[in-house]
Amino acid sequence: MMKARMLVLLSLALGTASVALAQAPVQLNFSRVVDLTLPIESNMAPIPGLKPYLDNPSRVSVISSITEAQREALRAEGMTLSNDHAVNGRSMISVLSILVHNGTHIDAPRHMVEKGPSVDSDARRAVRQGGRADQPAR
Repeated sequence: MMKARMLVLLSLALGTASVALAQAPVQLNFSRVVDLTLPIESNMAPIPGLKPYLDNPSRVSVISSITEAQREALRAEGMTLSNDHAVNGRSMISVLSILVHNGTHIDAPRHMVEKGPSVDSDARRAVRQGGRADQPAR
């Protein structure tokens, strides 16, 4: 089962690299880290009351595996194997279909405030404040 933390780490590594290079380094001091990530899986709980989330449930489907043994292990773990699943001898490949506001993520103030700052202009401050960035006055 894919863990959301893997997706978060990958998105941080790939999605913010150019922003991080353009800004001065910031020393972050944490006394402890609390992992709040949720697993990414098929049929994750939707945002209540929003029809698009009910109409488009999350799906994780494995489309290839390295060996027959891996395929059977994935099936035994409850993973969804695609109808045209192939054993390719090289890598396990999965397809993820999810609306972007499902699972563990950070939203920019712009998501809820019309003229709020975007995530790329506010990310460092949010992390320094323990994941909380104050919204501008409305």
